[in-house]
Amino acid sequence: MRIQDQQYLSLPVGLSAVDGGDGYALRTLQSVDAASAPLQGTLGKLFVVAGLVALVAMLGISALSARSIARPLADVAEHLRRSGATGELAEFPETPGGSREIRDLTDGFNHAVKAVREGRESLTRAYVQFVGSLAQALDARDAYTAGHSRRVSEYSCAIAKAMKLPDDDVETIRVGALLHDLGKIGISDLVLQKPGCLTPEETAIIQQHPAIGRRILENVQGLENYLDIVELHHENWDGTGFPHGLRGEETPLHARIVKVADAYDAMTSDRPYRRGMNHAEALTILGNVCGSEMDTTVVQAFEGLGDQRPRQTVRHGTPSLDLLARAVQNEPNRIAAAAQAHKEEPA
Repeated sequence: MRIQDQQYLSLPVGLSAVDGGDGYALRTLQSVDAASAPLQGTLGKLFVVAGLVALVAMLGISALSARSIARPLADVAEHLRRSGATGELAEFPETPGGSREIRDLTDGFNHAVKAVREGRESLTRAYVQFVGSLAQALDARDAYTAGHSRRVSEYSCAIAKAMKLPDDDVETIRVGALLHDLGKIGISDLVLQKPGCLTPEETAIIQQHPAIGRRILENVQGLENYLDIVELHHENWDGTGFPHGLRGEETPLHARIVKVADAYDAMTSDRPYRRGMNHAEALTILGNVCGSEMDTTVVQAFEGLGDQRPRQTVRHGTPSLDLLARAVQNEPNRIAAAAQAHKEEPA
């Protein structure tokens, strides 16, 4: 029964008349609400504690989940910021953890980086081959200097290896030496091929070719590593060279190596007005200008190599432009036949 908004339960406490009593029954009233109040309090506290535990667990799981997503995303953003600042696309390192979506994102980015890098390397090789063809065309303007850039490149690589430079440096020197005289494309043949001594005005014109070569190359992305060789291979150790008058190690080692190789090939190559020197004569002159024009360390490394000149050379008058055109057309057999007809006896 319900009394004053409380639920009561009536329970017998004596015998009824039927059971042999005096015809009445004694009953007691028990408040159900009062009896269940302690249990309800305990259950309430239990529910509160359980709720708090669930809330803390939920917050902890949320924090861990947020960290597993937010931190990798922050790392991705930081990596991209560094790439943007340096201009170099670098792959994401392989790190455990993180969501699958983040890993898929970084893997996709790494694949894109590899594709871009390979494309850039292919483009750079194409640029080098194209500009190298220009250098060969420059050599072909004068039969007496045909093959000069190639020989300077070979001598320079031999020096670099003798000095135990890293492979990357040797490759930079190899290509830079091929391109070192590229600026002579901008010099008139009347000056470039003039037999005999040049006037001061003509000398000033010739001395512009390093700067011209740099201007040609600096507009081509991917050829930055070769600019110093092209521009600075005529600087002297004592500061009397051109175009900037750099002194000593102010000139990069790569350019100092190409300078020695360039001077050696110039001295040992024939000209219309003189025969080329032999190996010993050229080394003597290089030794005499050590500490003034040449870096002594580089010259000594070259001296230790012995005679590096090719055993066979093409005679004067070889149609170099024709050979170059045939090379571009991939006709090796006819090139070999044409070159064989003009070979000299071994030196």
